[in-house]
Amino acid sequence: MSGRAQVAAVLAAIVSTLALAVSMLLSGAGTASAQETEEPAPTQGVFEFSADGITWSEDPNAVLPPFSGGNLSPGKVIEREYFVRNADSVPGRFETFIGDWSSSANSLFTVQSDFGDDVGVRYTYYGEDFPEHTYGPAVEVGTVLNSVELAPREQVRIVDGVGLHPDAGREAQGARVSTAIEWRLTVPEPQPEPEPEPGECEGGIPMSGLFSAAGSTGSESTGSMAGSAAGSTASASLDGGCAAES
Repeated sequence: MSGRAQVAAVLAAIVSTLALAVSMLLSGAGTASAQETEEPAPTQGVFEFSADGITWSEDPNAVLPPFSGGNLSPGKVIEREYFVRNADSVPGRFETFIGDWSSSANSLFTVQSDFGDDVGVRYTYYGEDFPEHTYGPAVEVGTVLNSVELAPREQVRIVDGVGLHPDAGREAQGARVSTAIEWRLTVPEPQPEPEPEPGECEGGIPMSGLFSAAGSTGSESTGSMAGSAAGSTASASLDGGCAAES
């Protein structure tokens, strides 16, 4: 092999190797993108409230008991007990969390949400007078107080507790807070029904092909869904079957 031929062979091998590497990179990126789009996005499910586990409503204001227990002193907690059930047709994750709360500058209140025997974490509403947050984990907008997986029609007993922090002193006298406890049930996003496979035809023409070959400008579908032909008020139903060849 001549010198020029050897050089050409080496260059061809380098180009081939680079092309293969680029192809693998593109293939990997495409796979990652496809995996991301295939993951179902969560959506909000339907849940109901009850004060006694018997009478249910989707409106918490209609059945939720108020916090009770009188005036607060350091370490004292007032509570409300109620039930929540999954009223959706699929399992979901139910959570209590903190919404858009507000408080006075000297706020030093605690909040906790117990689910049955699962005791929740005690969080603290800190006012501007307590920037160090040394009295336990701080409440933020979106803080999840507790969560549980609920099957359809399954229920959970909840006890929310709000109190004045045990270490609160005179500086917390007259403090106030809006608790902003909220709820959500997160369920998987419903997936569309897979399209049926077209029927296999031996020596015939698929019905879907026959429909589109008829010159219609209407819509075409398979699996017993209706399609309409141009210039006609009638509809045709296709089952993915076969028609005999003419």
